[in-house]
Amino acid sequence: MAPTVHATRVKGYPRVMGAQGDIFPTFVTPSSVKSLQGNLGADFETVRAALQRCADTGTFKADDPQWLAFQALKVRVQAYLAEEPSWITTRDQMTRGELLQREVAGWHDRAKAMGCDAGPGPTLPPESSLPAFFGGAGLGGLAVIALLFLLRK
Repeated sequence: MAPTVHATRVKGYPRVMGAQGDIFPTFVTPSSVKSLQGNLGADFETVRAALQRCADTGTFKADDPQWLAFQALKVRVQAYLAEEPSWITTRDQMTRGELLQREVAGWHDRAKAMGCDAGPGPTLPPESSLPAFFGGAGLGGLAVIALLFLLRK
């Protein structure tokens, strides 16, 4: 029987953490962030194109609260996609990207409720299981903690 690999890809989306309950996080690199950005961008474009087609045909008005909410999401997604992956902020970028990925995935159902067909939402990886001690610290934060520890001596 082949060993279970925890850092796998799930239908085009990178798994960032190990399986639920795994206490050892998967090492995240800038290429992991770049991959997530590509997947997020593709899914966002699918939803955006479906909503734009509906707006063009008059399915909803430009001042519809759902449309305005999507425009706010669009600004956040575009800002995230414009970021260059960095070793110092890789964990933070990955966390923010996963949150945006989940938000964009939810828009498949919201678009359908608005009368637009954005297709099925992507299969997302399970929630991260990063221990709370390391949550959000990222490589840069851990380096600062290590430096402070060393300077203390």
